[in-house]
Amino acid sequence: MLSAVADPRQGVFTSREALAAGYTVDDVKSYLRTGRWVRLRKGVYVAREHLSAERSGQRHLLDSIAVLLSLAPGPVLSHASAARLHRLVVPQSIGETVRLTDTVQWRQGRGYRVARAALPPEDVVPWLAFASTSVARTLVDCAREWTQLDAVVAIDAALNEGLVTATDVAAACTQRGIARARRRRHAHSG
Repeated sequence: MLSAVADPRQGVFTSREALAAGYTVDDVKSYLRTGRWVRLRKGVYVAREHLSAERSGQRHLLDSIAVLLSLAPGPVLSHASAARLHRLVVPQSIGETVRLTDTVQWRQGRGYRVARAALPPEDVVPWLAFASTSVARTLVDCAREWTQLDAVVAIDAALNEGLVTATDVAAACTQRGIARARRRRHAHSG
């Protein structure tokens, strides 16, 4: 049954999974034409009710799932996309591009960008059937790209909400060898 595959992924499924569940190509076309299903990416869909019930920020996570389903295994959710997942403070100026990190390749496509970087096990946490960077690693990755003010606000909020400790952030900075992120953490504590 299609819901058994889609429900654990917030309702997102592929055309291949729909066909394996017994839907025909004509069924898929009909559901898309009538708006019962919504196309997120080529061959990746979600039932309309999952879009209707979405909370603020959930659309980005649905798009993230769709991108991950369309790529070969390997990339993990990262940067601002992981920040949204972890409910960190994300500046309004940050676009909707799905951000990922992979240990093997850098690539870019419609609506997504994959950075190539090391992903030690302590920097990765499970998410649905996929993975994401940890809160500390996410903050460090974002601090490397965001303005100093945006990074300090995000780190401060995460610390105040107990999502991460100062020790975790310092360790992530040290491990990644990131002076810019380290300076932003010290700007917060000073």
